Amino acid sequence: MAKFAPNGASVRWFTVLALAALVASGLSMASEYSIVDLGTLGKPTQTRASGLSSDGVVVGSSIPVATGRRGFVWDSVNGMRELPTLGGDYSWAYDVNDSGQMVGDSWLLGWSKGARAFLWDQSNPMEDLGTLGGKFSYGRGINNQGQVVGHSHIGRNLGVRAFLWDETNGLQDLGTLGGRDSWAKDINESGVVAGTSRIANTQRRAALWDETSGWTEIPVTPDTVGAHGMGLNEAEQAVGFLWGEDFTHAFVWDVTSGLTEIGTLGGNVSEGLGINSEGTIVGRSKQADGKYRAFIWDETNGLRNLNDLVDPGSGWTLIRATRINDAGQITGFGIVNGEQHAYLLIPEGNEYGTTPELSTWALLLCSAAAGVMLCRRRRG
Repeated sequence: MAKFAPNGASVRWFTVLALAALVASGLSMASEYSIVDLGTLGKPTQTRASGLSSDGVVVGSSIPVATGRRGFVWDSVNGMRELPTLGGDYSWAYDVNDSGQMVGDSWLLGWSKGARAFLWDQSNPMEDLGTLGGKFSYGRGINNQGQVVGHSHIGRNLGVRAFLWDETNGLQDLGTLGGRDSWAKDINESGVVAGTSRIANTQRRAALWDETSGWTEIPVTPDTVGAHGMGLNEAEQAVGFLWGEDFTHAFVWDVTSGLTEIGTLGGNVSEGLGINSEGTIVGRSKQADGKYRAFIWDETNGLRNLNDLVDPGSGWTLIRATRINDAGQITGFGIVNGEQHAYLLIPEGNEYGTTPELSTWALLLCSAAAGVMLCRRRRG
């Protein structure tokens, strides 16, 4: 059998092969997500994504050139589309379910008439969900049963109450933890609601509501002044943030583990805004320099800056992450080319991705280097 004795050329090509593998592997580790720019409705500022379905449909708000702020819906086939209003010059979509039903709020025709929570899909006119007695109501969350949550004024100077709406019962006042006001932000498939309520001393507390028990306060640390509940999953893990005299910290809570503060990106502020069924959390946090950046947190990796997980040459600065679905897709908003745009982050290798997974590039690069080395060896 002929023996291969490495010469100078073969050593150089082995070195190229090794470096190619290392460089490509490093790129794969650095870029875990590709970015889809959702664009704007016209003006280059203030486009924000708020809600995300399980199949990657995004809703939020943007500003067209000729009108006031409008809600939008985006999908990978049709791009960004403008939502109608209830007659006024403003609408904002906050959440979308897997049937394409969207909730948010819109001004009525004439500012003095107020704003209303709405329910809308592409097959039906925008529906005014009414109020609990005041002029204003705001839709914030919807599940796949079509149950809607949000909050409504109950009368002039009488406060705000969280509500649950469905087609059969209309608006239901969810009450409070003893104080005047409450707000609902999210609802899971079991009808459990995440939100915030004032307690008897007027402080705000994160809480969960269900039909049997009403509001249940999420316990907080002794130095907490207030807390907001922002989201929950099917396991009733709740996410939000609490604050004290000189800090605001994101948290995750469940009945077994209790409250866990998940840290910051170096500053004194973090806010948990969304959670998926795996318990992965997204939100925003201040860095040591005081600037907000989008983050992702899980039990294995802890809190990470999402800007470190995308291509550093993308031109994006991710400011806020609002929702994450069970496919690991993340939506939010950031700055690109000096403009504020909404984005959708797609895990590399996901079917919605527009580029091959970087580990694939690593394999291709290594294969190419190996092929060149083999050809040179045979010629020798």
